[in-house]
Amino acid sequence: YLLELIFQIHNERKDDNNEYSILLHLKNLSIKESLKGFHYMKRAISLKMKDENIKMYTICDKIAREYHVTSSRVERCMRTSIENSYKYHNDAYKILYGMEEKPGCMHLICRIVEEVSRH
Repeated sequence: YLLELIFQIHNERKDDNNEYSILLHLKNLSIKESLKGFHYMKRAISLKMKDENIKMYTICDKIAREYHVTSSRVERCMRTSIENSYKYHNDAYKILYGMEEKPGCMHLICRIVEEVSRH
């Protein structure tokens, strides 16, 4: 029982650390926290970390059900957040992730998952 409890506490701390790391990555890219796309991206990255084989349409569908919106709205909000961020802070994308062009939603999600998983 004690070993189970220790394992559970360790996993909760790991989840908290991942959540904080995801938050930092999104803020470093100057994606505004006031935008819905920020929160959808944060959730999408968490889902991708739990299942690396999950597809974009499944991610959007799950988030849409959680937030009671359509999956196309979820994808559009994430895309708009990335576009606005890249428009004014493309240097952050180049420096942090080596991206010369504006990334798509899944591309950025995968890169952030890689970075968070590394640490």
